[in-house]
Amino acid sequence: MFKYLAVPMIVAAVAVSASANQPLATEGGWFSAGMMEVSQPSDRPVEQAISAGGLEYSLPLSLLAAPGDVDSLDPEPSGVRGLLETEIKFLISPDLDSFRATRSGGGWIRSEEIDGVGSVMPSVRGGIVIETENVDYSVTVGGIGVLNGAFGAAGIVGDFAAHFKVSKKVSLGVHAGPVYFFKPSWFGDGDVDFTSASMGLIGGFSMTIEFNKTLSLRAMVDGVLAEPFNVEGSGGWSVNQDELDISGIAAGAALMVRF
Repeated sequence: MFKYLAVPMIVAAVAVSASANQPLATEGGWFSAGMMEVSQPSDRPVEQAISAGGLEYSLPLSLLAAPGDVDSLDPEPSGVRGLLETEIKFLISPDLDSFRATRSGGGWIRSEEIDGVGSVMPSVRGGIVIETENVDYSVTVGGIGVLNGAFGAAGIVGDFAAHFKVSKKVSLGVHAGPVYFFKPSWFGDGDVDFTSASMGLIGGFSMTIEFNKTLSLRAMVDGVLAEPFNVEGSGGWSVNQDELDISGIAAGAALMVRF
């Protein structure tokens, strides 16, 4: 009896073996039961193959991302966006420390002078940023000021910048733009008059760190080149120089909002 069962068992085994090596058509790919392979269509993004228990499967990038990191798989943004930049710099102007105004009479001498070489330079600008895969270009214009314990001046500034992306969150770049300062005001009690405005240029190097697609922080080191302000004394006051130059080196940071 067993010899009659042996033939159909052998035939069945051969049939199973043959069917195991035949590819089975499936939706979205094919299966080979002998190797247990699963292939995705070539037009889907694939990062790496995962193998377990003889099963090899290539997963889409979005499935391999850690929770909360799906946005990081998106392509770099491109196009034109609005930009608002609030900036504060500390300016070192070597010429400031030598300025002095004096008045004498009745056997006494009164003097007012600039103590130190430092000034604060705040700025608020608005404009656009052109985002590309590797470089961001920005154009902004706004208000600027220079302020210390002796005088202060308001002005208008423009800035043109190009920042090259060295990683997804960090970029390095250069920027430059014209600046115009109106006539300053003297904060002391002496009659010191500024008789001219100043036109100049601000430019330098900067590094940007992006917190997200909207908010960024930028640090910069700049050179400031400006025409000297003409200055003179009145009402019995005299000055030791007829020009005041704020040119120097500035360093600071800016908070940037893209919208």
